[in-house]
Amino acid sequence: KKAVEPLIKEIKPKAIKTQIELEQYRNPLGNRWVESDEVSGIRQLYIRHPKREYSHLLIEAEHFYDYIEDEYYNELYNYILSHCKPKLIKVDKKTKASVGIDLEIKPEIFGGGSLDYSKNKGNYMALEFKKHPRVQPLPQYVWLEKSLMTAINGLTKGARLSKRVFVQNSFGLSAGMAKRFGLDAKACKDYELKIYIEC
Repeated sequence: KKAVEPLIKEIKPKAIKTQIELEQYRNPLGNRWVESDEVSGIRQLYIRHPKREYSHLLIEAEHFYDYIEDEYYNELYNYILSHCKPKLIKVDKKTKASVGIDLEIKPEIFGGGSLDYSKNKGNYMALEFKKHPRVQPLPQYVWLEKSLMTAINGLTKGARLSKRVFVQNSFGLSAGMAKRFGLDAKACKDYELKIYIEC
């Protein structure tokens, strides 16, 4: 309790008590809202999306890390495919403490790519394209570094890009703290992506 109290003051949990309050938010997973009930022991925690642009989204705590990681990959692949014509994309994920942990990358794949999962060297995904798929840019990108976006914009036919990107996925929480708030403690890890693009 002593360890959690300072965090609670910083996070400021809020009970949503009326339908009018709830109407300000959207559940991006499309699930129905779960009403907490102390008598029956039902307790559902929602985490507000960490980016200001999506602060109207509430994500179930147990799905929070999966949702955020999927959103990051969706932005990354969308930006690459909508701003250059890659022949090959490789993304290698390394966590800070990956000993004995089996992690899975679950990005949203856009048509035309073949998918290759391998655990031989880290955790990576490779997409190869014989024909470049037509992908519309997203309205906004909230996760990608500006330097990465600029580098991708500069890719021309025959060019290659190799870049390391550090992703702070723990949001300042320890695994123990994450578990107390209903989050997946195993997913509460920062990681590094090695991104390779060949045009």
